[in-house]
Amino acid sequence: MENALTTIFNNSTKSTIIKILAENNSLSLKEICGKLKKENTKTVSYQAIHKAVNELVEEEVLEKIGKVFSVNEKWINNLSKLSEELKTKNKPEETEAKLYHFDTFINVGKFLIKALNSTPNENKKGACFTKHAWSFFGLAENDYKQLNKLLTETKFYEVIHNSTPLDKVFGKAIQDLGKTVKVGSKLDFGEDFLIKGNTMFQVHYTPEFAKEFANIFQTHKDLENLPISKIMEKFMITKTHITVIVIKDEIVADNLREEILKEFKVI
Repeated sequence: MENALTTIFNNSTKSTIIKILAENNSLSLKEICGKLKKENTKTVSYQAIHKAVNELVEEEVLEKIGKVFSVNEKWINNLSKLSEELKTKNKPEETEAKLYHFDTFINVGKFLIKALNSTPNENKKGACFTKHAWSFFGLAENDYKQLNKLLTETKFYEVIHNSTPLDKVFGKAIQDLGKTVKVGSKLDFGEDFLIKGNTMFQVHYTPEFAKEFANIFQTHKDLENLPISKIMEKFMITKTHITVIVIKDEIVADNLREEILKEFKVI
């Protein structure tokens, strides 16, 4: 288990905390500090560890019972069927997974464009699922060039779960860029994700950010007065914590891609 966890979780403070708790079931903050200082070659302050643990609890990655912390089983099971697939896969050594942490939504978008461009499509269609449509405000000119390259080389299909007026506006913008888009669907995987080839990029928001993000879409109905400034602030300026989980697993990618493509009747 240790080798698998080392592969999945890189060396950031939060990832090391998750690794430690996965190996030790549950620990107090003091015990986490002690083990973390043994794991890390760099010095990490008690305050930094305390903050990281609290943020992981807020993100529902960890849960706190009394004075001890443990990995939240719900978080593990919500990795869009990944946990079960990884447990039952015949050749688990072929699975690759990494975590990346970001402090703004726009930085996530820039990372995904670059990472997806460097991921082979394996002659397969791309597939995406989002609870609400993403906008492309705040991208630099080169980001748009890379996005155009991505959508030119791989045919992407995207299901947007909700169908508010803003979802429809942004969904059309996404379709104009080259994706095939369906706005409004009963499909709900719980987390946003993108799939290219045999690789899945899952985006995990804090509960607070997800709630505020959804609120923008639910409360603004007038298409003539889109809250552009509020959306720009949320996407570009507001600090948060967003984790991108990158899983390279053909079985997981193909199963989820099939669910998406069924919505377009292209299988």
